[in-house]
Amino acid sequence: MKRSFVLNALLLALAASMVSTGCKHKPPATEQIPNGRPTQVAPPDNNGQMIDNSGTGFQRNPGSTGRDLPPGNGSDGGAHALPQNPDFEHRPQDTNTFNLNTVYFDFDQFNIKSAEKSKIDQVADFFKNPQNAQDDLIVQGHCDERGTEQYNLSLGERRALSIRESLIGLGVSADKIHVISYGLSRPAALGHDEAAWSKNRRGVFVLVLPAPAR
Repeated sequence: MKRSFVLNALLLALAASMVSTGCKHKPPATEQIPNGRPTQVAPPDNNGQMIDNSGTGFQRNPGSTGRDLPPGNGSDGGAHALPQNPDFEHRPQDTNTFNLNTVYFDFDQFNIKSAEKSKIDQVADFFKNPQNAQDDLIVQGHCDERGTEQYNLSLGERRALSIRESLIGLGVSADKIHVISYGLSRPAALGHDEAAWSKNRRGVFVLVLPAPAR
C-alpha cells in the first residue's frame, strides 16, 4: 500500500512538471539584420502567412496609403524609412542612372547573391568619384506579394540595409546612403507566379542630385 502511494505521488509530480513546462511560450526567433539591430520575426501563423513582430520603430511615409492606414496623398502602400535628409524634398531624384543596377533577391532572402555584386560595385565606384561628392543615394527594398504586409516591410528593410552595408564596405560614406522599404506595395511586374515575383524581390537605387541653385 505504501509503495503504491509513493508511486502515485511521483506520477502526479511528474505530470505537474510536464504541464508547467508546456505552458511556457517560446519567444520568436531573433534574426540579425545587416545594421546590427536584432529584429523579432515570428514563425508563420495558422494560415501559413508570415507575420512580423519587428518593432523596429521605423516611420511610415506621411503620404502612404497602406491597408492599415487612412488614405493619403500618395499612391504607395505603407513604407518603413530610416530618417532621411530633410532637404531631400527640394532635390531632384533620378531613377534612371542606376536603372540597370537593380539588385534581385531569392525568395525570403536578404543576402546579396554573387551574381548581383557587380551591380553594387558599379554604384560604389560612382560615389567614390569626387565629381559626384554632392550626390546622395536612396536604396529602396521591395518584396513579392507573398507574406503579410508587415512581414514584407521588414524583409524589404533588410534587403535595403544589406545593400547599404555592402556599399559602406566598398568605401561609400554611410552618410550618403538612405534606406526605405516599400514591402510588397510597389511591384515592378504584375502577376501571381514566379516570373513576376522574381522581378519584385529587389533593391532599387535612386540618385538624389544637388538642389538647384536659387
